[in-house]
Amino acid sequence: MTIINDRFLKIENPPFQDIKIKYSEVIGTAKGPSLFVISGIHGNELTGVELIRRLRQYLEKKPVYGKIVLLPVANPLAFYSRQRKTLYDGKDLNRCFPGDAGGSITEKIASAITEEIVKTCDYGIDIHTGPEGRILMSHSKIMFDEEPQILELARVFGTLVSIPRKGNPSMLSIYAASQGIPSLGVELGEANKLDDSFIKTGFFGVINVARYLGILKGSVNVLNQQFIITNRYNIKPRISGIFFPKVTLGAIAEKGTLLAVIHNLETDECEEIRAEKRGIVMSVQTYSVALAGTTVVSLLALDSVATNDVALKKKVTYYHSNDPEILWKEMEF
Repeated sequence: MTIINDRFLKIENPPFQDIKIKYSEVIGTAKGPSLFVISGIHGNELTGVELIRRLRQYLEKKPVYGKIVLLPVANPLAFYSRQRKTLYDGKDLNRCFPGDAGGSITEKIASAITEEIVKTCDYGIDIHTGPEGRILMSHSKIMFDEEPQILELARVFGTLVSIPRKGNPSMLSIYAASQGIPSLGVELGEANKLDDSFIKTGFFGVINVARYLGILKGSVNVLNQQFIITNRYNIKPRISGIFFPKVTLGAIAEKGTLLAVIHNLETDECEEIRAEKRGIVMSVQTYSVALAGTTVVSLLALDSVATNDVALKKKVTYYHSNDPEILWKEMEF
């Protein structure tokens, strides 16, 4: 039998009202590892919030072996103001870990999450989205010298690509990893928007990881290959105007492929933006007005590609489609 305990992080915020942050502990009657799943660290990132709501409903009906901690809205002050950062002190929660119980309000939130959630778990997943106005291809974030356990999490979570980064030690996933808690940061979709395909991608990823760790029963399905791409280049127009994208996320653009068209309403000039070299479409602006000199499309260059060849320690089923909708239909949840 699975037990779900709803709890609250209680944070003093003088001279204002104290803050309560709700989270849920999903506890199985059998022993097993523990996993935290956290979203809403940035208040305008909604994909993980809805993903975790659905996860809680799903887990109510499933046997759990160990523990899953679900924190959908890590920073309610930012969430209810629809902002990335906390308005009280202007700080980014994902640059504040492990936090400070005697510090500013954002540092207090980070401290409470660290002490009461992160340090109680063996593994973690930190869910983010891209910025407002730009939709991103789903991907995981890894360090250049990543630990094998985190490479395993990235592989099993199931995005087609992982993008290396030089991480800030005060980011949640990087801080947790430094404390011996392998944690994966992922990016799904766009800020201030909900898109069912990205929610499903994340749901599949979390369930797949939980199955791989033995917290849930069921098959583990892994893409035949996961690519690590280090070279990303941003494409910026010469003119401002109405923006018409001509490619979709994840598409492979050959050199010369038409990526977008921009029409300037004052001069009637039309600019065609084409790929300068072969790459995967990583991001596309969703605003319908483009500004000269700002990024409208990003490509991951295919001249610098590696693969995540980490050895997976448990039996998995490999599949070849990079369309999560296909796997969603085939996989039994």
